[in-house]
Amino acid sequence: AAMSVEDRTPENIRVEIREKSDALNFDLDDDAIERIARDFELQFNVTQDFGFVVRASNSEPWWRSAVEGGLETHYSHRFREYLKNDPDAQLPLAVVTQTDEITDQIIDLAGNPKLTGHWKRRGMVIGHVQSGKTLNYSSVINKAADAGYRIIILLAGLTNSLRRQTQDRIDHAFIGVQSSDANVISNLIGAATYAPRPPIRQPNYFTSLENDFLKSSALATKGMQIGSSTEPSIFVCKKNVSTLKNIYEFLQDRKEISGLDEPFLMIDDEADNASINTLLHKDKVTAINQALRNILSLFNRSSYIGYTATPFANIFIDPETEDEMGNDDLFPSDFIKTLEAPSNYVGPDDVFGDHGRLRETMVLTADDYEETLDLTHKSDHRLENLPKSLEEAVLVFILAKALRLWRGHDRKHCTMMVNVSRFNRVQEAASDLISEFLEAVKNEISENAKLKKYPKDSVLHELRRLYQNEFLAKATKEQKSNYPNWSDLDLFKATRFMRVATVNMSSEPLNYSSEPDGLTVIAIGGLALSRGLTLEGLTVSYILRNASAYDTLMQMGRWFGYRPDYEDLCRLYIPEDSQDHYGRTAEAITELREELKHMQDLNKTPADFGLKVRRHPKALAITAANKMKTAKTVTHFYNLGGGNFEGHTIYRNDSKNSHNRKLTTNFIQ
Repeated sequence: AAMSVEDRTPENIRVEIREKSDALNFDLDDDAIERIARDFELQFNVTQDFGFVVRASNSEPWWRSAVEGGLETHYSHRFREYLKNDPDAQLPLAVVTQTDEITDQIIDLAGNPKLTGHWKRRGMVIGHVQSGKTLNYSSVINKAADAGYRIIILLAGLTNSLRRQTQDRIDHAFIGVQSSDANVISNLIGAATYAPRPPIRQPNYFTSLENDFLKSSALATKGMQIGSSTEPSIFVCKKNVSTLKNIYEFLQDRKEISGLDEPFLMIDDEADNASINTLLHKDKVTAINQALRNILSLFNRSSYIGYTATPFANIFIDPETEDEMGNDDLFPSDFIKTLEAPSNYVGPDDVFGDHGRLRETMVLTADDYEETLDLTHKSDHRLENLPKSLEEAVLVFILAKALRLWRGHDRKHCTMMVNVSRFNRVQEAASDLISEFLEAVKNEISENAKLKKYPKDSVLHELRRLYQNEFLAKATKEQKSNYPNWSDLDLFKATRFMRVATVNMSSEPLNYSSEPDGLTVIAIGGLALSRGLTLEGLTVSYILRNASAYDTLMQMGRWFGYRPDYEDLCRLYIPEDSQDHYGRTAEAITELREELKHMQDLNKTPADFGLKVRRHPKALAITAANKMKTAKTVTHFYNLGGGNFEGHTIYRNDSKNSHNRKLTTNFIQ
């Protein structure tokens, strides 16, 4: 921290680490110093832009003046300290600082809960897939609690896996204890461990790691009365009709008993999924959309903020439509805020862009699956063997894990994703076959890894070939030192605790927090792996799933995100058509964000600017048809007259050129 930006050269960083380690009597070898230095370099080199915002004219900043006026920032202060200091957070300081400033703006836009009377705010925050939206809305929740919002509902997707993962994150980021149905005193965790003491302050929580909201649960009846408590109350729940109905009835009962004049905040994660009213008739509303409106209607002062990386469905909500009850739809009429990803984010452009920095190393074509696992297979499909490309992907995952161990990632999670079917039965068959294959590989490694020469038909021979072709041959000159000799890879340790898990609605969710020494898992699933869920340490992905729309396709990209010190090891096996679809979808998202920037420059509001999204020329829809019922198709004509346009890409292939010259010569003769 004492080093200036100019002094943070690779050489100076290493000298500083060695001097400090000697002064503190740490016995660090060269490898340890190198690993620490790389960690610092990753921290120092990360930057993040502020993004931009489109807002309604009635938006007035208030948060900073409230803080300067003496507002107690108990929750937001301890959350900021948690991000800066907790080893589990591991965030670059630039990201912590920028997140703080960005969420200052978002809480401004959400509205001041100290204002009396009747008011509502409707907004949307657009991030990137796997880019840190949870971090952002966690910061917003903490600031909302300080500001005076007393009831907070966080909608956490459609699956139990995603809801539990989100609950666990909110436990650390806001609640400060592990939420449980049992009425027991828990140790402080996460942000609460950075709170000034005494006294210990804690939000009321009405959902737990074990369960979504139930009116009959101990959490709902143990005396934490909304309205009588000086602390905020939070619900983390699925977008499920019966759950939302239970919450509505619970809140309505309290409104009838003691009133409910509390400022209310609803945060809708994956707001383009299930929240949209998709019925064609203007006076009819889908069940989940109606349930959200009903809850919002209970409060005189409310803010709704939808978070999504794929906002196509949201921008096609009709801003002029209200049902007969006057409960408006969830169109973001007050603000749309874009989040820019930090510079260490691996996004669609990096992977699928024409000049993406990871395209050549990361993307591999899976083209041998049709006989085994056709993309259009039915639920009764009998999967009897694995495509060879999937077996290769498993071997590459083993090598990547061994490389991560060599790089010092011993206690880091490491995951492989396999998403080849939406049917549970087929997923379970794939899980059985992969388990059988993995067990055979483990046995051979255990028996023959110490041999100097392997038979050509052995798995070890194939592993060594893949290490040479897939890793060493693709490493740049700068990366060479980050790859050991074959004999230095510990394949036995890499596979020893590697396991296979099915992740779907009928299985137990992945629980990374229960593995403090790091979980190494091959996760096989469908819907549960297709939206929202974060697969920690995702290194290798194998995906054959069909997608018919931009948003569905991009949400399957669990491989986007942050890969500190191992992004060069990540591999993605995917059909060739899908590579094209991802590239076009990335272009469409980039253009939409540029449209929003244009809106900001023109000082337009969300309600008076027509957003447009480029259509795919063939296969992909923008979003589901029932989410585009108010959209119109417009053909744009571009006049290129008077311009001078020149091609700038030349592909050189001497053998093809020679062949073409020969054909041309023969034709002319």
